[in-house]
Amino acid sequence: MMNTTGYKLLDEHEYADEAKFSGHLTTWQSYVLTRKQLESWGPYRFFMTLSFQYELSDKEGQEVLAKVWRRLMKKVLGKRWIKKGIKPLTGIVVLERAQLFAQSTREFGSCHFHLLVHEHPRLPKNDIFAAIKLLQAFIDAAKQMTHPNRRWQLVSKHGVNLKVIRPGESASFAKYVAKEAVRHDWKWDERVFFLGKNGI
Repeated sequence: MMNTTGYKLLDEHEYADEAKFSGHLTTWQSYVLTRKQLESWGPYRFFMTLSFQYELSDKEGQEVLAKVWRRLMKKVLGKRWIKKGIKPLTGIVVLERAQLFAQSTREFGSCHFHLLVHEHPRLPKNDIFAAIKLLQAFIDAAKQMTHPNRRWQLVSKHGVNLKVIRPGESASFAKYVAKEAVRHDWKWDERVFFLGKNGI
């Protein structure tokens, strides 16, 4: 099932039937609980994605994302925003894994991240203007990141993405980012992080 953003959303009935057939009710229940928990922390205003040109471990990816988020907040909220008492941008981030290359060295693939971002008073009320401001800050922050060898740019211009979440759509996006919770190797504390003042 596709929504207006072009992202494939889970059809709950299809997964439920598959879970029963394959005997994976435990992982199905994990997915349902994950989806409901993510949804409960909404509503969200933006859906953002950060992916890399090179393979990174989960830990390396998390460190990069934390730096990107801190730099993004500085660009959106202004310098010295903490000392000025401005509240941070907040949200939830979910780590996913996918193979970057056919000859990948990582059994379960390299990490990328989906971010569900809350409203913030420093962002324009107009969705288009807010999206432009946030996306530009996201791009600027991400393009400063380099590979651990310090020579290659880690995030390409296609490695960042942003979609506006319309009123009533938060549940669909929570469903989308929870999709890997049906896997046996999925663990909440390795996959879900809070976005805030210190990054993640």
